[in-house]
Amino acid sequence: MFASELGVLWWLAAALLLGLSIFFARRLRRWSLWRRVTIHGLQLTAVVLVLALLAQPALEVLRLAAGANTVAVLVDASESMALPRGEGEGESRFDVAARFG
Repeated sequence: MFASELGVLWWLAAALLLGLSIFFARRLRRWSLWRRVTIHGLQLTAVVLVLALLAQPALEVLRLAAGANTVAVLVDASESMALPRGEGEGESRFDVAARFG
């Protein structure tokens, strides 16, 4: 699914790129057919990749698997955890973390 729809602007851009490709293809006529086909194939691949990235592809997950949305949090007992949670607050960071466990 794409985050934005491919509209008229995308088709115009594709037509413009195709026209430019045909225009520049005339300059390559002195090369062998194999070389021209290879170059045009690489150009087409690059254009398709750029258009796909500009379309901002997005993946939407409608169903969550059980346990897939679990987050592990590691809490240590270092000196930094003994510091207060914020300025003027007496509760340590460790105490705050211990309440969630």
